[in-house]
Amino acid sequence: MDNSATSAEPAQDGNVNECVALVQSQQQMLMTLLQEQQRLQSELVRQNQEMRQQQQQQQTSRASVRNVPSSSLSSKATYDMSMQQWRIWRRDIVQFAEMCGWDVKTTVMNIRLQCDEKLKRVIEAEFGDRWIELTADQALTAVESILRKASNPAREKEKFHKLNQQPGETGKAFVHRCEQQALECDMACPHCSKDLSEWCIRDRVLTGEEDHAGTP
Repeated sequence: MDNSATSAEPAQDGNVNECVALVQSQQQMLMTLLQEQQRLQSELVRQNQEMRQQQQQQQTSRASVRNVPSSSLSSKATYDMSMQQWRIWRRDIVQFAEMCGWDVKTTVMNIRLQCDEKLKRVIEAEFGDRWIELTADQALTAVESILRKASNPAREKEKFHKLNQQPGETGKAFVHRCEQQALECDMACPHCSKDLSEWCIRDRVLTGEEDHAGTP
């Protein structure tokens, strides 16, 4: 019996086992790479689906903005409107701008477009091309300043000081009416500019209630 042939057989078996182990290791690596590739593909599909959903939501949102009825627009701001009417108009135009998703420039342009012709002429005279450079808050403040200049504080104060509680009017309702009229007046102290609205309202309520009580 050849001893060299006998000793070579275990060595050959060892080489075969190493090859098998190497092949199995490579197969495992390939399986891992394949699984990772499948995971990445699934992640890409998911991301694409999310992007399509976001695009559809944005399109739906833009469509809903375009479909806002024109009747939702606030009425035009007028040169002779009261401060109380102005506050309501300002709130309405701000809410409408938010609902429509207007940017600052669009909001500023629409503030002017929603003014009557006389108010537009004053805006044009005071600002001209600089109007479009304003922020929305600056544009609204500018309109309010114009309206305050156009108002008649003396006449509004006269109305305030003539307020009396009406027959059947509750004390709470009369106080509210006094507060609303005070908003139309300049109640600042001429010496220190301190707001005297609270004191004036309290005095008018007491006087108006006394006049009402003394009415036969």
